Amino acid sequence: MDNRARVCVRQNYYSVPARYASRRLNVRLPAMKVEVLDGPRLVAVHERAAGKYAEVLTLDHYLDVLKYKPGATALAQARAAGAFTASHQRYWDAARRARGDANGTRAMTEVLLGHRTLPADALIRAMDRAVTSGALDPQAVLIEARRLAGGPVAPVIPIGALARYDRPAPALDGYDALLKEHPVTGVSDTAALAAIGAAARELKLPTVRADAARLAEIAVRERQTHLAYLAELLSAEIDDRTGRRRTRRIAEARFPRLKRLADFNPGAIPGIAAQLATLASGAWIDAGEPVVALGDSGTGKTHLLIGLGLAACEQGRRVRYATTAQLASELAEAAGNRQLSRVVGRYGRLDLLLLDELGYVQLDPRGAELLFQIITEREERASIAIGTNLPFSEWGTVFPDPRLVAAIADRVTFNAHIIETRTHSTGSPPARPPLGASR
Repeated sequence: MDNRARVCVRQNYYSVPARYASRRLNVRLPAMKVEVLDGPRLVAVHERAAGKYAEVLTLDHYLDVLKYKPGATALAQARAAGAFTASHQRYWDAARRARGDANGTRAMTEVLLGHRTLPADALIRAMDRAVTSGALDPQAVLIEARRLAGGPVAPVIPIGALARYDRPAPALDGYDALLKEHPVTGVSDTAALAAIGAAARELKLPTVRADAARLAEIAVRERQTHLAYLAELLSAEIDDRTGRRRTRRIAEARFPRLKRLADFNPGAIPGIAAQLATLASGAWIDAGEPVVALGDSGTGKTHLLIGLGLAACEQGRRVRYATTAQLASELAEAAGNRQLSRVVGRYGRLDLLLLDELGYVQLDPRGAELLFQIITEREERASIAIGTNLPFSEWGTVFPDPRLVAAIADRVTFNAHIIETRTHSTGSPPARPPLGASR
């Protein structure tokens, strides 16, 4: 962020809350928006600006300056100095009625800045005249104040007073020869748009087909080069495709409801905020590391699992959420239909598997063995996140075979990130026990 609390994205500037000025933040680009994040927390959302060098500013982002630095604006400084008179108040009230609170306050601030160069009495009389006449434009007030103060004002020169222009008009006929020597060739705009639409449909580029004409008008208005126009058009296609992929990933994950990490209240759990900020980046998924969330019912384990999964979907990763009982039942049904290898392979290709409610239902021996196949398929290669209400020492109540539960615990705690939403006396993972063979 620059010192004016703005972030530059593709040569356009977007505001963030003033407290983030000069800080490093992250930017996410959905289809037609710009989202600014501080770690997992969304701090600003703007509509994407068309073209370049535009400023998209939200007045609310600068209210923190008024709250914490009362002397930071021209208006506050005038109030503190006692220079804010009844005439100022009347003009401000009239400007806000005519222009709205935000634009009216901006107009008042522009007039107050005129005190730096103009006498106060001239400005006050100019404001009174503006209120009486209804001409509330701040520039008009400043011009009137300059006139009342006897300062220089650009004169209005009658057209008849200008010197007569007696030179003959230039001949333009010769330029037609250029058109004859270099005739305009090519297709019309209508034909070109039809060809673009047909090609985009064949190449499956829906955004190019939809936005080609609009972006072409912007390119002409801003005198962009052909390459710049093409870059903007392809960037729009990529942005929209990324947004569609994100939406598809979220639908395929089968979340029971949508929960974000930013909505989780970490206040009651010391140290968890930094841990969640680290996990939100998704580096643990790239490394194939597991996550285990332990805690009593109602302490936020499902919220955390869904939040981690949603963050992964927004990064374009393949995610699936399932309860332990649902997954065991699906695997048993696939085995009965002789499709187990296909289902196990499908779960093995996921970037992240979210396995919730481990400990609520005891598994039969067959279900436990099938679940072990899924965990083994993903071991040290693809991440799994587990939510459980039991400490590791009580996992034997879920899996009937002691050797099987030891093997499962061994796999899901190796290089694991443990999140304790409520402390158990035996909640910390034990030291990795030897299983009789190196892995």
